Amino acid sequence: PESPGFGETPMPPWFRDFSDLSILYDQLFEQLGLDQIHLIGYSMGGWAAAEFASYYPRRLKSLSLVVPIGLRLEDNPGVDLFQLSPQQLMDRLFNDKKVMAEFMEGMDDFDEGIHLYSEMSAAARLIWAPRYNLALERRLQRLTCPTLVVRAEDDHLVPNQMAEKFATTLPNNRLVMIPETGHELCLERPAELARELADFIKEAS
Repeated sequence: PESPGFGETPMPPWFRDFSDLSILYDQLFEQLGLDQIHLIGYSMGGWAAAEFASYYPRRLKSLSLVVPIGLRLEDNPGVDLFQLSPQQLMDRLFNDKKVMAEFMEGMDDFDEGIHLYSEMSAAARLIWAPRYNLALERRLQRLTCPTLVVRAEDDHLVPNQMAEKFATTLPNNRLVMIPETGHELCLERPAELARELADFIKEAS
Protein backbone atom coordinates (compact mmCIF):
# COMPACT_ATOMS: atom_id res chain seq x y z
CA PRO A 1 0.00 0.00 0.00
CA GLU A 2 1.32 3.43 -0.87
CA SER A 3 -1.08 5.13 1.56
CA PRO A 4 -4.09 4.13 3.68
CA GLY A 5 -5.85 3.67 0.36
CA PHE A 6 -8.99 5.62 1.08
CA GLY A 7 -8.42 8.73 -1.05
CA GLU A 8 -11.87 9.31 -2.47
CA THR A 9 -13.86 8.15 0.58
CA PRO A 10 -13.59 9.11 4.27
CA MET A 11 -12.35 6.68 6.88
CA PRO A 12 -15.06 4.92 8.90
CA PRO A 13 -15.56 6.60 12.30
CA TRP A 14 -14.29 3.55 14.20
CA PHE A 15 -10.98 3.56 12.31
CA ARG A 16 -8.20 4.50 14.75
CA ASP A 17 -4.78 3.14 13.90
CA PHE A 18 -2.68 0.67 11.94
CA SER A 19 -4.10 -2.30 13.84
CA ASP A 20 -7.53 -1.48 12.37
CA LEU A 21 -5.96 -1.12 8.94
CA SER A 22 -4.23 -4.49 9.31
CA ILE A 23 -7.55 -6.16 10.11
CA LEU A 24 -9.16 -4.54 7.05
CA TYR A 25 -6.38 -5.81 4.79
CA ASP A 26 -6.61 -9.30 6.30
CA GLN A 27 -10.35 -9.34 5.59
CA LEU A 28 -9.73 -8.10 2.05
CA PHE A 29 -7.14 -10.78 1.29
CA GLU A 30 -9.49 -13.40 2.76
CA GLN A 31 -12.35 -12.25 0.51
CA LEU A 32 -10.03 -12.32 -2.50
CA GLY A 33 -8.95 -15.84 -1.66
CA LEU A 34 -5.30 -14.84 -1.23
CA ASP A 35 -3.66 -17.11 1.30
CA GLN A 36 -0.10 -15.81 0.89
CA ILE A 37 1.09 -12.64 -0.80
CA HIS A 38 4.12 -10.60 -1.77
CA LEU A 39 3.49 -7.34 0.11
CA ILE A 40 5.00 -3.97 -0.87
CA GLY A 41 4.65 -0.72 1.07
CA TYR A 42 5.91 2.77 0.25
CA SER A 43 6.57 5.52 2.83
CA MET A 44 3.60 5.57 5.23
CA GLY A 45 2.35 2.53 3.36
CA GLY A 46 5.62 0.92 4.39
CA TRP A 47 4.62 1.42 8.00
CA ALA A 48 1.20 -0.08 7.21
CA ALA A 49 2.78 -3.05 5.44
CA ALA A 50 5.20 -3.62 8.32
CA GLU A 51 2.35 -3.56 10.84
CA PHE A 52 0.33 -6.03 8.77
CA ALA A 53 3.36 -8.30 8.46
CA SER A 54 3.94 -8.21 12.21
CA TYR A 55 0.34 -9.27 12.88
CA TYR A 56 0.00 -11.82 10.08
CA PRO A 57 3.53 -13.08 9.26
CA ARG A 58 2.24 -16.39 7.90
CA ARG A 59 0.37 -14.56 5.12
CA LEU A 60 3.57 -13.27 3.53
CA LYS A 61 5.75 -14.79 0.83
CA SER A 62 7.91 -11.66 0.99
CA LEU A 63 7.86 -8.12 2.35
CA SER A 64 9.28 -5.09 0.52
CA LEU A 65 9.43 -1.67 2.19
CA VAL A 66 10.31 1.42 0.15
CA VAL A 67 11.54 4.44 2.19
CA PRO A 68 9.38 3.26 5.11
CA ILE A 69 8.54 5.11 8.31
CA GLY A 70 7.28 3.85 11.66
CA LEU A 71 10.32 3.12 13.82
CA ARG A 72 11.78 5.45 16.42
CA LEU A 73 15.00 7.31 15.65
CA GLU A 74 16.09 8.87 18.91
CA ASP A 75 18.92 10.96 17.50
CA ASN A 76 17.30 12.06 14.23
CA PRO A 77 13.47 12.12 14.23
CA GLY A 78 13.32 14.01 10.94
CA VAL A 79 11.06 16.89 9.95
CA ASP A 80 7.39 17.36 10.83
CA LEU A 81 5.64 17.07 7.48
CA PHE A 82 2.46 18.59 8.93
CA GLN A 83 4.37 21.82 9.65
CA LEU A 84 5.58 22.19 6.05
CA SER A 85 3.97 24.39 3.43
CA PRO A 86 3.01 22.62 0.18
CA GLN A 87 6.10 24.03 -1.56
CA GLN A 88 8.39 23.04 1.31
CA LEU A 89 6.93 19.53 1.26
CA MET A 90 7.50 19.19 -2.49
CA ASP A 91 11.08 20.43 -2.14
CA ARG A 92 11.78 17.77 0.47
CA LEU A 93 10.04 14.98 -1.42
CA PHE A 94 12.01 15.39 -4.65
CA ASN A 95 15.69 15.52 -5.44
CA ASP A 96 15.01 15.73 -9.18
CA LYS A 97 13.34 19.13 -9.57
CA LYS A 98 12.47 18.42 -13.19
CA VAL A 99 10.36 15.46 -12.11
CA MET A 100 8.89 17.62 -9.34
CA ALA A 101 7.83 20.25 -11.89
CA GLU A 102 6.13 17.59 -14.02
CA PHE A 103 4.36 16.16 -10.98
CA MET A 104 3.09 19.58 -9.88
CA GLU A 105 1.43 20.34 -13.22
CA GLY A 106 -2.29 20.60 -12.56
CA MET A 107 -1.86 20.94 -8.81
CA ASP A 108 -4.17 23.97 -8.92
CA ASP A 109 -7.01 21.73 -10.07
CA PHE A 110 -9.85 21.76 -7.53
CA ASP A 111 -10.50 18.01 -7.64
CA GLU A 112 -6.80 17.30 -7.16
CA GLY A 113 -6.77 19.61 -4.16
CA ILE A 114 -9.70 17.73 -2.60
CA HIS A 115 -7.94 14.42 -3.21
CA LEU A 116 -4.70 15.62 -1.59
CA TYR A 117 -6.62 17.02 1.38
CA SER A 118 -8.27 13.63 1.86
CA GLU A 119 -4.88 11.88 1.70
CA MET A 120 -3.33 14.22 4.26
CA SER A 121 -6.35 13.83 6.56
CA ALA A 122 -5.95 10.06 6.44
CA ALA A 123 -2.23 10.42 7.16
CA ALA A 124 -2.90 12.72 10.10
CA ARG A 125 -5.29 10.25 11.69
CA LEU A 126 -2.73 7.46 11.45
CA ILE A 127 0.56 9.17 12.27
CA TRP A 128 -0.18 12.49 14.00
CA ALA A 129 1.02 11.15 17.35
CA PRO A 130 3.12 9.24 17.92
CA ARG A 131 5.14 9.15 14.70
CA TYR A 132 6.43 5.65 15.47
CA ASN A 133 5.43 2.38 17.14
CA LEU A 134 7.85 1.17 19.78
CA ALA A 135 6.32 -2.32 19.72
CA LEU A 136 6.79 -2.71 15.96
CA GLU A 137 10.55 -3.23 16.20
CA ARG A 138 10.03 -6.18 18.53
CA ARG A 139 7.09 -7.68 16.62
CA LEU A 140 8.92 -7.64 13.29
CA GLN A 141 11.21 -10.31 14.68
CA ARG A 142 8.36 -12.76 14.05
CA LEU A 143 8.88 -12.65 10.29
CA THR A 144 10.49 -15.58 8.54
CA CYS A 145 9.89 -14.56 4.90
CA PRO A 146 12.54 -12.78 2.77
CA THR A 147 12.44 -9.00 3.27
CA LEU A 148 13.73 -6.05 1.26
CA VAL A 149 14.22 -2.42 2.23
CA VAL A 150 14.72 0.16 -0.50
CA ARG A 151 16.17 3.52 0.51
CA ALA A 152 16.78 6.76 -1.34
CA GLU A 153 20.24 8.15 -1.83
CA ASP A 154 19.41 11.49 -0.25
CA ASP A 155 16.03 11.60 1.51
CA HIS A 156 15.24 15.11 2.79
CA LEU A 157 11.90 14.14 4.33
CA VAL A 158 12.67 10.91 6.21
CA PRO A 159 16.21 10.34 7.48
CA ASN A 160 18.10 7.64 5.60
CA GLN A 161 18.74 6.05 8.99
CA MET A 162 15.08 5.01 9.08
CA ALA A 163 15.49 2.57 6.18
CA GLU A 164 18.74 1.36 7.66
CA LYS A 165 17.07 0.68 11.01
CA PHE A 166 14.31 -1.30 9.31
CA ALA A 167 16.98 -3.29 7.49
CA THR A 168 18.79 -4.18 10.71
CA THR A 169 15.50 -4.96 12.48
CA LEU A 170 13.96 -7.24 9.85
CA PRO A 171 15.17 -10.84 9.71
CA ASN A 172 16.42 -12.23 6.39
CA ASN A 173 16.77 -8.72 4.95
CA ARG A 174 18.40 -7.09 1.96
CA LEU A 175 18.97 -3.31 1.81
CA VAL A 176 19.33 -1.55 -1.55
CA MET A 177 19.74 2.10 -2.49
CA ILE A 178 18.41 3.75 -5.66
CA PRO A 179 20.99 6.36 -6.80
CA GLU A 180 20.12 10.01 -7.37
CA THR A 181 16.79 9.84 -5.56
CA GLY A 182 14.90 11.54 -2.77
CA HIS A 183 11.80 10.34 -0.92
CA GLU A 184 9.78 10.23 -4.16
CA LEU A 185 12.05 7.66 -5.76
CA CYS A 186 8.98 5.92 -7.20
CA LEU A 187 8.51 8.98 -9.45
CA GLU A 188 12.16 9.91 -9.89
CA ARG A 189 13.47 6.44 -10.84
CA PRO A 190 10.42 4.21 -11.44
CA ALA A 191 12.16 1.75 -13.77
CA GLU A 192 15.04 1.14 -11.38
CA LEU A 193 12.70 0.69 -8.44
CA ALA A 194 10.42 -1.68 -10.36
CA ARG A 195 13.43 -3.75 -11.42
CA GLU A 196 14.69 -4.09 -7.85
CA LEU A 197 11.25 -5.13 -6.60
CA ALA A 198 10.60 -7.55 -9.47
CA ASP A 199 13.99 -9.22 -9.14
CA PHE A 200 13.56 -9.60 -5.38
CA ILE A 201 10.04 -11.06 -5.66
CA LYS A 202 11.15 -13.46 -8.38
CA GLU A 203 13.99 -14.65 -6.16
CA ALA A 204 11.71 -14.89 -3.12
CA SER A 205 9.26 -16.99 -5.10
